[in-house]
This record gives sequence, structure tokens and C-alpha cells, in this order.
Amino acid sequence: MSKIGTPLANAELPYRKEFYLNLPLDRINGITAVDGVEYIDCDKDFEERYEDILGITWLKEEELTEILLAVKDTFTGYVETKPLHNSQAKLSAAHQAELHNEYKAFEGYTFYTLTLKPNRELYNTIYHNGENIILLSPTRIRENMIQELTLSLEKMKSVRCE
Repeated sequence: MSKIGTPLANAELPYRKEFYLNLPLDRINGITAVDGVEYIDCDKDFEERYEDILGITWLKEEELTEILLAVKDTFTGYVETKPLHNSQAKLSAAHQAELHNEYKAFEGYTFYTLTLKPNRELYNTIYHNGENIILLSPTRIRENMIQELTLSLEKMKSVRCE
């Protein structure tokens, strides 16, 4: 559970109405009352702000993007009963056939799209599910993920015990 708020303004970090922090309640060690600080009610519609992302990390620079995923057939029950995002859509049978023809290595997978703003939670969801969920496009995101995974794998291999 978490709460959304803005940081207390000071000389180094002036108050900015558009800047929000997600504060995880389970990580708060203590609370100190600050005298003389006026409470400012928020007029932001957070449901609207977060409807285009997976998780909570809202990146201003990211655009709404169509993501193509291949989901292992043995895992589709999971994503069907617990969609990754409210925009999740299973592609039509005709489109499935086209993509199976294009992506020969993905026999035994079903294709889905998500339309959202990419963020770290999207990457982590895909990383966490291994070969069960593979991001196919857009290319820039796939290549970034490949680079991250390759570096991680190299580091993991470097600490193998003989």
C-alpha cells in the first residue's frame, strides 16, 4: 500500500504542483509533524494519470506505445484471468496466424497487445516471467531489454563457482 503526495518544499526543492511522489507506507520509519506547513489539497485525477501505465512509475517523457507480447500457451490462462494491464487485448485468429508466420520461433505462443507508457514495472513484469512472456515490439524497447539482460547474465556468469 502507498500514498501519493508531494515533497515538502524548501529552498533546494521548491514546491511544484505537477511533481508527485509515491510513498510506500511499509517503508516509512517515522513521521514528524511540521508546524506552519499548509495542507494543499490535490486536484489531480490519479486514476486518469495511472490508467496508461503498469504499476506506479509515470514517466513524463514516455509516449503511449503499443507493445506486442508473445505469451507461452501454457501461461495464457494466467494473463487471461489476471490481465497485465487494462489495455491488454488478444489478437484475432487471422492476426495470430500472420505473427506465427513472421515469428517462427514462437510456435506454442499466443500474441497480445498492450497500449501503455513503458516503464520499469513493465520491464520487470516481463523479466520476472522469463520465457512465459516475451516482448517482441517495439524494437527500441526489446533491444534495451536484451542489452540489460545480456549485461546481467554476463555478471551472473562471472561469479560462477568452479
